[in-house]
Order: sequence, then structure tokens, then C-alpha cells
Amino acid sequence: MQRSRLLVLVTLCLFTAVPTPVCAGEGAGTSSPLEVGVGARSLAMGRAASALATGPEALLWNPALLARIPRPVASLFHSDLYTDQTALQSGFVAYPTLDFGVFGLGVQRLGVGGIDARDDRNLSLGEFDASEIHVRAGYGRSWPSGVQAGLAVKIVQQNVQGTGATGAGVDLGVAYERPLASVGHFLDAGLVLQNAIAPTLRLDEEEVADPRRLKLGLGHRWDAPDRRVQSALAVEFEWPAREDTRWGLGTEVGLDHTFFLRGGLDDGRLAAGFGIHHRGVQFGYALRSDEDLPREDRFSLTFAFGPSLEDRRAERRRQREEVVAQRLAQMLGEREAEALARARAEAGSAYDDADWERAELLYKRVLLLDPDDAEASIRVDDARRRRALAAAEEQLLGGSAAAAVVAFQRILEQWPADPRAEEGLERARSILTNNENRRETLRELFADALARFADGDLAGAEASLTELLRLDPRHEGGRELAARVKATRKARLNEALDRSDAELAQGRFDRALQWLQRARSLAPEFEGEWARRQARIEEARDAAQRALEAQRARVALRSRNETAGPPSSASTPAADPERLREGFDAGMRAFQRGNYETAVRRWREVWELSPSYGQVASSLVKAYQLLGIQAYTGGDYTRAIENCRRALEIDPDDEKSRRYLARIEEERASVEEIDAWRSNE
Repeated sequence: MQRSRLLVLVTLCLFTAVPTPVCAGEGAGTSSPLEVGVGARSLAMGRAASALATGPEALLWNPALLARIPRPVASLFHSDLYTDQTALQSGFVAYPTLDFGVFGLGVQRLGVGGIDARDDRNLSLGEFDASEIHVRAGYGRSWPSGVQAGLAVKIVQQNVQGTGATGAGVDLGVAYERPLASVGHFLDAGLVLQNAIAPTLRLDEEEVADPRRLKLGLGHRWDAPDRRVQSALAVEFEWPAREDTRWGLGTEVGLDHTFFLRGGLDDGRLAAGFGIHHRGVQFGYALRSDEDLPREDRFSLTFAFGPSLEDRRAERRRQREEVVAQRLAQMLGEREAEALARARAEAGSAYDDADWERAELLYKRVLLLDPDDAEASIRVDDARRRRALAAAEEQLLGGSAAAAVVAFQRILEQWPADPRAEEGLERARSILTNNENRRETLRELFADALARFADGDLAGAEASLTELLRLDPRHEGGRELAARVKATRKARLNEALDRSDAELAQGRFDRALQWLQRARSLAPEFEGEWARRQARIEEARDAAQRALEAQRARVALRSRNETAGPPSSASTPAADPERLREGFDAGMRAFQRGNYETAVRRWREVWELSPSYGQVASSLVKAYQLLGIQAYTGGDYTRAIENCRRALEIDPDDEKSRRYLARIEEERASVEEIDAWRSNE
């Protein structure tokens, strides 16, 4: 035992370059055994690891390879050397950040206990322990070009027979990976300058520095399209200062990413091992032939913890999307509130000034922004009634008693028992009855009915004919025209109902409701039938919306599954998740800067490539509504309508967009009609 312990000390001195009473001056320029490496996978593959090292132990092999680690991971390594009192142990951990690369930390310790110390006369001085500890901190970062770079800072501490020394050093590394033309094939390369700044130790009078080492590695990885079989091949050359060139060769074959067999040559010495992976836990074993070390077993345990980098980025994107969605909703609410307050104030002023046309228009704007405003509903109706009364009374004062009769009759159809309309109708009829030129009165009523019939105003034509036949029930032309009006109204009613049913069958629910509204205007007396038909259309629209949402959910699920699956040769740039992500993020950045037009344009590009991507559809709808309400309140009806239509392209069943579009189009038509009427006065 005394002899073996002495051999351990001599070996430690040779490896650690520490001059001691036993081996003074021996081994100058040699490397620590802690530089030999950790991790069963890399050791089993002949230490050809500078291009293919995985896990947090990449901090030792090539710090640039830290950048490839996709989730937080830790690893432990253990190996006994010579005796149970001589052990090599290590622990490494790596943590990938969202935007700033991957950080790593590792600790290695080589300890030898129970060493028998002797003096120059070979007299026993008792037993002592010796140890060496390396603490490493590193960083790796990757770029879209496939290049990774990294560095590791290490602190080395040695303790021998109560004497200690500490030094610091730096390792540098770069790596490169590139997918090949064949599916699943990747080419890897790595270059490492170990001890670019070498740690220098001084335990006695002499300072000893670890030698610099330049390592160049090449590798090839392959993952079968069905992900059942995996393979890797690596080669490495190492040029240490003041030592011979070393080379390594390794290979690995895996099944289902679960069981791996490994083998290699480390400067001509055989190495082999296996690995078992299950649910983020990896166990590795390496058997390495070494004539200097009787114990050849190496064990490592690696385990991942926490969500993957991709999952964390997806969650951050989701949170950012939520922030943008909330901000969009807030801004839209603010714009609507501002427009609502302004519309209420202007509508109230117009109503007080008896400007019934403008009051009606503005109160309709209030209802667009707040459909539940009861006062606005009442005043819209009252403004329409007062406007109609003013027009009818103006016709009566202008001497058009026949037209006034028709106008007052239509007012009473909408507002029964209105005292002003009843009084006006009575006055107009009295004028017609007492008209000395009865023939002229009848001619005027008949001409008015013909004109209204020609303009398509069937209700107005019927009102004129009703008054005509009241005065002359045997008026042949009036009776014939009344029959034609009735037949035309029936034909148009049937046409409107048929078109409504056809649009409903085609799933165009808005068009179906428009045709139903036309039918209702032709026969308002059948209100119960129109209410039943409207309920049927709205029920079908709701069912179609539910089916559409279910389909979108299935598409989104399929898209996520395809994104998470293996790469496919059929993939196209349009479906590239990275392109979609970059486009959506660019839109969010533009939105946060207040550049809403650019944000909409970028989101639109993403939506056209993948309508189900993230929250791009809902964000686009809100953004179009925001731009639409801004244009609407600024009086730009064309841009407002355009943005509403674009919102409906994204979501054809969005109720707010439909309501906005219908009201803005109606308001634009009303404004144009009023402007035309005023210009003709």
C-alpha cells in the first residue's frame, strides 16, 4: 500500500506540474488530469469533442458549444483512479437565456488521500492529502449564420501537503454547424484554444504554467426522417505546446433518441461506452483503455430542468402578444370614447338648433359607438320624425297638397297617431277635396304615383294611389296602376325572399340579412314572419362561426405539431416558423413605436402566410378597427370603410366590424345626399 500511494503522488505530480519533495522539478509543462475531460459521451468517443460536445460539459471541451444547449441542464461526473481514495469528480450546469446566449458554470476536483510522505532519508513523515480544483465560468452565443463563439474563465487551485497555490486562465472557442442538402444531415466544426491565458501556479520556488493547446474538430450528425435512428461521427486533432500531437476519432449510433452505443480511438487507445436517455435524464458510461490507470470506468449523469428555450420564447411571445392585444383594445376603447363624447356633444347641439338632419346623423354615430344608448335611440327616431314632418309641411306650404298627403301618410305609418301628422294630413286632404279644379288634383296625384312607381318607391306610389282612389274610386288609370304596383311589390318581395334564402344557403349571412331587410320594407305588415326569418339567419350564422372557430383550432394544433415535428423537404418559405415569428415581432415593435401602418402591414404579411399563427388575426382585426375609427372621426369615410372591409377579410363574422361598415357606408351616403341637395338649392 505504501508503494501504490507513492505512485499516486508521483502520478499526481506528473499531471499537475507541481514540484514536491518527492518529484521536485518533474513534469514541468504537463497538463492537469482535470484537462483530460469529463462526460461519458465524449470520453467514449475518443475525446473527439471540440465539434460535437453536448451538455454543460461543453464548457470544458469547447465553450462555443454552450450556445447549442436548448434548455437548462446539469451534469455530474465521477471516476475512481488507482484506489478508492483517489477520485475525479465534477459538476457542470448551463442556463440558456432568451436573448443573451448561454451561460455555464462547472467545478472539477481531483483528490488523493492517505499519501505516505518521506524525507530524503526515506523516513516516514506521516500521511497527507493532495487535491486540485478547477472552477469554470463560461459563455456561448450563436448567430443565424450557424457560427457559435464562446469563452471560459477558469480558476485553478492546488493543495499539496498543506501548501496551496491559485491561478487563473482563459479558454476560447468557435464552432460552426450547417445543414446539408440531404434531409437530417449536419456538418459541424470546432476550433479551441485552450489556455489562451494559461493559469500559472507556484507551490514552491518555481512557477509552472499549463501549456496552450489548439484543437480542431470536425463532425457529422444524422437524424433519420422518422427520428428512429441517429448517428454521429467526429474526428479531432490536438496540438499541445511542448508535447506530441494527439488525435481522436469517435462514433455514435442511437435508437429513438433513447439508447446510444459509442466507440472511438483516443490517440490509438480504445474507448467505448453507452448512454440511456429518458425524459430529460441521461446516464452515460465510458470504458477507456489507459495503461497508466488501472481503473477504467467513467460515469456521468445529466438531467434537464425547467422549460426549453423555445418554450420560454413562445411564452414570452404570447405575453408580448397579450400586451399588444390589451394595448390595441385600450387604444380602440380610448378612440371610441373620444369619438362618442364628441358625437354626443355635437348631436345635442344640432338637436337643440332643430337641425334634424345633422342631429339624426350624429345620434346614429353615437349608436354606432354605443349601441345601448337609449337616449340616442329615442332622439334618432324623434329627429327622423321631425325631419319628415318638416318636409311634409314644407310641401303643403309650397302648394303640393298631393305630395303632402303622401308624406303625412308615410309619417303615420311609422309613427301612428302623431298629432302633427294627423293634422297635416287632414289639412292636405281638405285642400284636395275643396280644390275647385278636381280634375287637376286627380291628375297631380296620378302623376305623383307614376313618378314614384318609376323611381321604385312602391310604398309612396301606393300612398298616392290610395288618396287618388279615395277621391275617385272609379279612376280607371289609378285602379290599373294600383294593380301593377301591387303585382310589382309582390314580385319584388318574392325575389328578395328568394335571394335571401340563396345567400343563406351559400353562407353569406350579411347578404341574406340585407335581402330580408328589403323584403321587410316591401311588406312591413308581416313583421312576425320577418322576425322568424331573421332569427333563423342569425342562428345559422352563429353555428357557422362556431364551426369556423373549431376549424381554426384544429389548424392551429396541426400547425404546432408540424412545427414541433422533424424537418421536412416539403417545407416552403411561406410556412417557415422563423419567418412568421420575425414578421410578427417586427409588427409588435412597430406598434410599440406608434407606427401602426407598418405594424398592420407586417402582421398582414404573416396572416397571409399563416392565418392561424398566434394572435395575428385578432391583432389585425383590432388594428384595422383602430385605423378605421380614426379615419371615421376625421371624416375620411373612404379610408374608414377600407379598414372595416379589411377587418372583415380577416374575420368575416366580426360583429363590430360589420356594424361599423354598415353605419359608415350609410352615413357617407347620407352626407353625400345632403350635400347634393344643398348644392342644388
